[in-house]
Amino acid sequence: MKMIFVDSDVIIAYNVIEDEQHQKAIKVFERISAGNYGDMVISEYNIIEVATVIGLKENYTKSVEVCEILMDAKEVKIVKGDLIFGDSWKELKLN
Repeated sequence: MKMIFVDSDVIIAYNVIEDEQHQKAIKVFERISAGNYGDMVISEYNIIEVATVIGLKENYTKSVEVCEILMDAKEVKIVKGDLIFGDSWKELKLN
């Protein structure tokens, strides 16, 4: 099975219109959606990074929205981290 590990920078650029790599990120996601690379793979740590950076560049609500879309998408495979992920996510949502 084909897979592509997508770094948080690509996810951030896709979701932040003002990002200088936004247009490139759109093209990457179009290719991923077309099935050119197989399943999208990210790590739990990428989710925390995406939430933090989008929260700073945009706002808290958008950061949570983007991350929940990633976590709920059946075509996105999430590589598990360790126990710190759950605590970090809960803490992020409380702030």
